[in-house]
Amino acid sequence: MATVEPMGRMDIVRDYDWTSVPRGSGLREEAPCAICTAHILENNQLQQFLGGYINTLETMEVQPGQDKGLKFYKGLYKTTGPPVGTFFFPFFTDNYRAFSNEYDNSFSSISQRGADMIGAEVIENLAGAGEKLIGGGIELGKNIAGVGAGLIDAFKDTEKDGETVKAKGVASGQATVDAKKSLAKRAGEAMGTVTMGAPGSYIETPKFYQYANTDQGLELSFALSNTLNDDAAAKNAEFIKQFTIINRPTRLGPLGMTFPAIYHIEVPGLRYIEWASLDNFGVSMLGQRRKIGGVIIPEAYVINLSFTSLTIEAANFMKMVDTPSPADAAEYESNRAEDLGQLRAQSKSKSSSVLYTTEQGQIADVQRGTLGTAQAIAERRKRRKLTMQQHRERLLGIK
Repeated sequence: MATVEPMGRMDIVRDYDWTSVPRGSGLREEAPCAICTAHILENNQLQQFLGGYINTLETMEVQPGQDKGLKFYKGLYKTTGPPVGTFFFPFFTDNYRAFSNEYDNSFSSISQRGADMIGAEVIENLAGAGEKLIGGGIELGKNIAGVGAGLIDAFKDTEKDGETVKAKGVASGQATVDAKKSLAKRAGEAMGTVTMGAPGSYIETPKFYQYANTDQGLELSFALSNTLNDDAAAKNAEFIKQFTIINRPTRLGPLGMTFPAIYHIEVPGLRYIEWASLDNFGVSMLGQRRKIGGVIIPEAYVINLSFTSLTIEAANFMKMVDTPSPADAAEYESNRAEDLGQLRAQSKSKSSSVLYTTEQGQIADVQRGTLGTAQAIAERRKRRKLTMQQHRERLLGIK
C-alpha cells in the first residue's frame, strides 16, 4: 500500500492566522480547540470486514480498572501505526452534542449492516397473528354479543301505555330475559367483563430499543487570513493542499486505491469520539482576490469541517470527557483576576482591543496592555502546575 506523507503536528490555534492575536501569544492559550488525530487504515476492505468480526468474537483481556467497551472500540479499526497528522482546530461551534433514542414494535437490528435476530420475522408475524386472534376475536365477540342482545330485545315483551305487549311467536317473555342474561354472562366470561360495552379494542405491548448511530456530527468553522503575515498565504495554501490529500483516496494503478484518513477526536471537556470520518470538507474564498505569481490568492480562506462518528457514541466515551474541578476553577479565577489587575494598572494610558473573530461573527474581546505586561503574564503561566501544553500532551497520550 502506498504511504501517505505525514503532516505532523499542525497547531492551527497557536501558529496560524485565524485571529489577529500574534502567533504563539499566551493570549491564544485559552482559545477553545478540537484535537483531531488522523490515521490511515491498514488493510483492504475484505481484511477490514473479517478483522471486525474477529475483534467481536475474540477473547478480550483487560487490565484491572480498564474499560472493556473502550478497548473494543480502540481495536475496531486497524491503522498503519503512527498518526499521519494531529490538528488543533479552533472550536467556536455552539452545538457540540445531539442524539436521539428510538423504540419500535420490531426487534432491533443486531448489526450496523441491518442483520436481524434469527427468527425475528417469524416471531413478529406470530405476534401479529396472535394480536389479530385475541384482539380481533374480542372485537368480533363484542359485536356479536351486541347483535344477539338486539335480537333478544326484539323477542322480549315490552311495556306500552301501562300495558304489557307480548312478542309475536313467544308465549312468555321470561324465557327471552333468561336467554339474554345467559348470553351476556357467557360473553363476559369469554371476553372479560371489563371490555364488554367499550367503544373499541386496542392492545399495547412493550416496544424494543432500536440500536443505531444517531449522534449528530461535529462541525468546525474558522477563517485563515492571508494578510496578517508575509508567509500566511503560502502557509495556509499548503495546509489546505496537504489536508485535502490525506482526506481523498489515492489511485495506485488501474485497480488499486487507498482510503481517506479516519480520525480520533477530542474536544476537551465536551466530546470524545473514538473513530470518525470527515464527511464534509469545504473551502471558500473571502474578500478580495488577486493572481500573484500565477496563483489566485484571496484575503482569507473559510474552512468548514464536519466529522461523523463511525460507531455509536456509547456511554463509555463519557469516561474520557474531563469536567472542571473546583480546584481548577479556583486557580483559573485567581490567575485571571491577577492578569486583569495588572492589565488594568498598566494599560490606563495605552491599551488595544484584540478580537477573536469567526465566520459566524462570534467575538471574544480581550484587552491587552503593554508588551512588558504580556511578557510577565506569559512567564507566570509557565509556572502553573498544569499548562495548556501539558494538557495537550496528556490528551495526545491517551491514543
